[in-house]
Amino acid sequence: MIKKLTFLFAAMLFTLTGLSPTWAQTNEFTGKIISVGENATTLEEGKWYVLFNAYTSSYAKEGDNNTLASTNINPNNSNASTNAGYLIKLEQQEDGRYLIKSGLGNYFLQMGNNRNNGTAAEPTEIAPYTISPINGTEGHFTLMSTMKNGLKYYMQANNGALTGHSTSGGANSTRDWVFKQASVTTADALTGKDYVNYMLNKGGLVRLTNRRSSKYSLSDNGTNTIGQITDKNNLQQVWILEKAGTGYTLRNGKTGRFLNDDDNFRSPSSSATTIYIQFSPNNTGTSSWINLSEDDSFSGNVCLNENGDNPTNLFKWTANGDAGSDWTISEVTNFTEEEIMEGLLANSKYKPVESGKIYNIVNMGYGTDIYENTNGNQVRCQNADKSKFSQYWRLINENGKYYIQNVLSERYIKKQNGAFSQIYSTSATKSVSANGFTLSKTDNDTEHTYAIVDQNPAGLHCDASSNVVGWYYTDNNNSIWGF
Repeated sequence: MIKKLTFLFAAMLFTLTGLSPTWAQTNEFTGKIISVGENATTLEEGKWYVLFNAYTSSYAKEGDNNTLASTNINPNNSNASTNAGYLIKLEQQEDGRYLIKSGLGNYFLQMGNNRNNGTAAEPTEIAPYTISPINGTEGHFTLMSTMKNGLKYYMQANNGALTGHSTSGGANSTRDWVFKQASVTTADALTGKDYVNYMLNKGGLVRLTNRRSSKYSLSDNGTNTIGQITDKNNLQQVWILEKAGTGYTLRNGKTGRFLNDDDNFRSPSSSATTIYIQFSPNNTGTSSWINLSEDDSFSGNVCLNENGDNPTNLFKWTANGDAGSDWTISEVTNFTEEEIMEGLLANSKYKPVESGKIYNIVNMGYGTDIYENTNGNQVRCQNADKSKFSQYWRLINENGKYYIQNVLSERYIKKQNGAFSQIYSTSATKSVSANGFTLSKTDNDTEHTYAIVDQNPAGLHCDASSNVVGWYYTDNNNSIWGF
């Protein structure tokens, strides 16, 4: 029988606890989302809640390795499988106190002085919490742990941490908590802004279909980004959506190139470009159109627009009042992100480096090739020219280090022991290379690309004057190379 605990404005105090059966994770959350509702004024056992700190606008969450923390990220409409740590249920004990059990199946342990004790699969004797209503603020509570020595600590949200505090604090303090009603449901029922927020938070494989030209979806045909008659089996119309700061990146599932705002959004980029997405101001009722923009102002002719006369052509136009700037974002389910990534890697024009083989070495920032300038034997970059043998290099692996030998001159790129802004040159002898360079593969899982590390943190870098110099090799496309 469900026990309802109704709290009045009076200063009644109640406690919550109880031994709970082992709770194994099931498929309850698979394919579901967390829907966060109103503040609860009546608490019940067996119902889902999200614990929200009203003063800091943060949420209690169980993280990896039985940790507890607070976060300002709202779990509403988020993936329930990956965010189950936000969810809690209450289990009442004989003495009236309650255990708090997370969606990961673990119990909150007690708070301590400026710390917490994380979670555990089985509750300890002092794990139960006393929950007290805060006078004059319906639906607001304090949560108190009692230690074996009798010391009492109130749960507080403290700069991203959950810790104990020796006083209750009351309303408008770091100890002011609200139990928000929550449910686990499918995304099918979502409409309007809730649906858009869910899709943007979820990311992954999506299709973008135009509102005005409703039979046309955004596509990369291998040459340009265009509108194309929708074909659910065409990978050119599948995009990988990822969060990037305050914006997003959209990477094509067929070509691996990114949606880019250059040339009226028609010229895709080989490197990630941030696109901004908003819930369209043209929405009414339960509609869920989005706009894609070159900047986060969405003001003026900055949004991706499909031409009504020729739906294959893209333009930049205003969002307000123009159906061509409205797009439907829908989940792609007939492909997996894993198989798309594997396909992109298999089709990469750059190859894993093998010792003894000859390569052109291409800069990922400028798209130019390394060559040796025989006038002074400096190492520079220039546009690719298959007829120029000075652009061909042999990679020789010895004990995990690579010597880089020019095919034409047979000279080796010399290391500079981490010097910055100094132009690399070549030497007639391999020994001067001081044990060779290290190739550090990037985390790009669809391209075989590398940093050529001299001495940390410096690696080969193509500068604005097309010189190959020593510079930082992390988070810098001009320091990344394909072979």
